[in-house]
Amino acid sequence: MNFDTCKALIQACREKGMFKYENLDADAVVSSVMIRVAPGYDSEAVADAIRDKVDGVSVATATNMVSGIADSLNRISGTVSALIVAFWLLGMLMTVLLFTLMMNARKREFASLRAMGASRGILSGIVVREALTVNLLGGAIGILLTGVILFSFSGLIGESLGAGFVLTPTSGKVLLDDTDLYAQDEKSLARLRNEKIGLIPQGHTALLSLTVLENVLLPAILYNKENPPVDRAKALLVDVGLEALMTAKPNELSGGELRRMAIARAMLMRPGILLADEPTAGLDNENTLAVLGLLRKAADDGAGVLLVTHENEAAQFADEVYVMDGGKLSAQ
Repeated sequence: MNFDTCKALIQACREKGMFKYENLDADAVVSSVMIRVAPGYDSEAVADAIRDKVDGVSVATATNMVSGIADSLNRISGTVSALIVAFWLLGMLMTVLLFTLMMNARKREFASLRAMGASRGILSGIVVREALTVNLLGGAIGILLTGVILFSFSGLIGESLGAGFVLTPTSGKVLLDDTDLYAQDEKSLARLRNEKIGLIPQGHTALLSLTVLENVLLPAILYNKENPPVDRAKALLVDVGLEALMTAKPNELSGGELRRMAIARAMLMRPGILLADEPTAGLDNENTLAVLGLLRKAADDGAGVLLVTHENEAAQFADEVYVMDGGKLSAQ
């Protein structure tokens, strides 16, 4: 398009009443002109010639104009990318903070799973799945967070390895049905703990995301997800007086109800040994007697029950009583 064409268009618009500034010279309103360079001529050379011969004119080739637009778009894209990364990092930071706040609860859950017979491989599998989930959600930042989670949970696994016949004695052997516990590999020991030993730990060890019935079924589900003993779990919950709370979540239960749920879970696999660590700590007198009565019933049904407690009332439920005083264990 040349200047003459621009002037003709402006004049036509004025005649039709379409141009706002009727007294303005067309030379004063032409803001840009596109010049098509004929084949054989260099556009940069033409631009230089115009600059030299026409005063007050700014000349830019199409290549430079496109390059300028591309630079602007790149700057905008960079700004948007920076904002995305900033929000991404903020989200990951919030995830890490939430994860840190949940660490104590996760410690209890891992210790509980370990006590039920979960092997190191099962616990590691849970950790990896959780880490990969975060990784998929967070991309490259998720990879970094995966490392944080794996590092943090490696400590949890290490701590939970101390649960239930993993600490090596200073001397001698510990036999269970003629099996030397400390001669077993880790997987065999985990399976033995799952099948033959029921642990009732001190405090709250329920998995909060599961119902009461699902918590009781956990020891069986670890190695037999296809056919869990649902009927036995329900019967045990009836025995401990929690039949009305099977579908409830642990945070809906009282302290006494949580202990009774732990007893039902410990008895699910019909273990030969029940280990109870302060199962009545923090309970009122009514719940204390109920828990001790359930442990007495388990002993009457054939299980060997080893109870560690500060409750004097427990003595009346026991066949044998030992007292630890000054680091020495003596029979009463």
